[in-house]
Amino acid sequence: MSREMAEVAERLIEEDISAEAFISALVGDDPGRLIQRALDPDDPSMTVIGWPGQRMTQPLARGDLVLRDRADSTPRLSVVDEPQPMTRATARRRALMTDGPLPGRYVRVLEPGSGQSGSRFARRLTGPEGLVLPNVRIVRRIGEQDEAAPAPSNRATIRVGSSGPAVAEAQARLNAVDASRRSRGESPIDRCPLTVDGKFGALTRAAVLSFQRVAFPADPSEWDGVVGPHTWAALLAGSGTGPAPTPPPAKAASVAFVTDEDGDHRADASAPAATALMFGLWDQAYDGSGNVRNAAAETDNFVGLDIRRFYIRVRDPLAGGSTVTASWRTLKANGSTDDAPASLAVTLTQTAPGSHVFVSKALMIVSNNTDAKQATHSGFTSGPDAGLRQRGESNHRLRRAALDGFVETRYIPSTGAAVTERLPVFQRAPDVRRKLAVRVVNYDGHATPADINGHFATANRRWAQAGLRIDPAKTEARNLPAAAKDAHGNYAKQVKDDAAEIAALNDLLPGSADNTLTVVFVRMPSSNAYTTLFERTATTLGDRFFVFINPGINPEGTTLAHELHHVLFNRPDLSPKPPVSDLAFRAFFPFNTNPSLAYGLAVPDARVRLRIQHLHSPNPDNDPSNDNVVNWVRRRRTTRFPFPAPTNATAVADSSTGNTLTRSL
Repeated sequence: MSREMAEVAERLIEEDISAEAFISALVGDDPGRLIQRALDPDDPSMTVIGWPGQRMTQPLARGDLVLRDRADSTPRLSVVDEPQPMTRATARRRALMTDGPLPGRYVRVLEPGSGQSGSRFARRLTGPEGLVLPNVRIVRRIGEQDEAAPAPSNRATIRVGSSGPAVAEAQARLNAVDASRRSRGESPIDRCPLTVDGKFGALTRAAVLSFQRVAFPADPSEWDGVVGPHTWAALLAGSGTGPAPTPPPAKAASVAFVTDEDGDHRADASAPAATALMFGLWDQAYDGSGNVRNAAAETDNFVGLDIRRFYIRVRDPLAGGSTVTASWRTLKANGSTDDAPASLAVTLTQTAPGSHVFVSKALMIVSNNTDAKQATHSGFTSGPDAGLRQRGESNHRLRRAALDGFVETRYIPSTGAAVTERLPVFQRAPDVRRKLAVRVVNYDGHATPADINGHFATANRRWAQAGLRIDPAKTEARNLPAAAKDAHGNYAKQVKDDAAEIAALNDLLPGSADNTLTVVFVRMPSSNAYTTLFERTATTLGDRFFVFINPGINPEGTTLAHELHHVLFNRPDLSPKPPVSDLAFRAFFPFNTNPSLAYGLAVPDARVRLRIQHLHSPNPDNDPSNDNVVNWVRRRRTTRFPFPAPTNATAVADSSTGNTLTRSL
């Protein structure tokens, strides 16, 4: 009956009727009577599943009715269209209209609007803690159609070791939910699509856990990998309450991005499917001479060694031979092509004779053209693609991507339609990416727009590897105070707390609220750049940071990107600085006070000042406390002073490590 209600609502919206007519056609003149009927034990046609301030008693289903008190300016009645909850960010990416910038879980609904726009609403039903909003009640109509479907409570509880039709149904429904999420551009269900074999093993349990985290985001007690009444109800709601979805044909080909979870530098038939991809860290990319490792063996190759490497896997029961070919590219946020070199092809090798499972060599995404142009060994020692491959050639193993973009692979089987897989760059639900707002000041027009844009573009490319987007505000043109100038009109600051710096900071402070960052472009003979990291005694900075940049220097030298590590990590440069002969240190822009030109290599170069140190935890992508240097952009410090001395700048994190400036994207 609920699904029938949604279909009726869709037809009414197409007719562009008024809100009053919409309500009347669906529930009569007084929607408030629905609550009375739902609470009446003698009326079995209605039930309340969502009460203000409480958790919903059942997962949402398509066609459920959402009632709001009149104090809310939004329509009193909505009909649930897509029951899967989403964040506001996801709703906005899908071009759905929302209630406003409020935290919580949103659901796509049907309600009166302007024709088809009535199906473009996402309404907030619960707060971030999972409790129904104070002005919201959710009612479900019950009828013969609902009663004919097997109730969740009538289905067997299944877990690892279970087998039979119930397991097969759960696997098929998990695949249906996964396909629906992918079609909406949302993160997939881990390990899906599953093989519908009726056997509850490790892959099915991983898929169940992934689904439970999506279905019950505010209730970790449900994350147990067991399909009981609550999980059955959510599966039914997410995949349809009718018969279990028909499994895909046994001989259909599939393609997926997978990871090397066991660390043996290869992927196989059991490798877990990735749910998002991240920029490579180049964490084991360099040999003792500071050059890029680029041999055929995965254990001696910068891509094969990278902790964020991934692979393409194809399953094709009809494929003959020992190899198949897939393609891969990156996409922009709007789905248009981003990086698609002349050849997109990559060769996949069969994991074992007769397995019909094919896997590529390790692949990696990068954030800039310098890295994307790096030659990569194909991993093959014979055949037409043996040896080093250049950008634009088949079996080149790098693609440039954007922080808000996607990575896509495509496989065309010999029989049947092409299959694709598309994953976001960094996890989006919940969104692990961060953003940093920046005030920008240009003193006396010392910097050109190209100077300013170049520095921020380079900084964004560097910090993207940590999942950070830097958002500069519109540049403010200001006059450098006379007390801050030398005889040539340059910024005269020599040491902290001198008269020139005091004059400049006193000019900047009124426009910089506490807990903000300001980047200032101004000519200064004393240095290329500096950050107000150390405590000032003549000026009260609070939690404000100021970065001063000398215009005209090459942005590819990563000057602004480097200065931002002081702000984001609350750490000084390493001192005494390693000599330029320390080639292992050459690759890093955090903590490295040697200018790029000191290494005698023309920048940009994949070997110079492009990386963030991977220190203090084995895996930066499994680092809940943000102890790894890569994750200090996410770490919230509780004190600013004192921080570790320069001689100990790379020490393990403490209460002063991190920042209070970055926010969720």
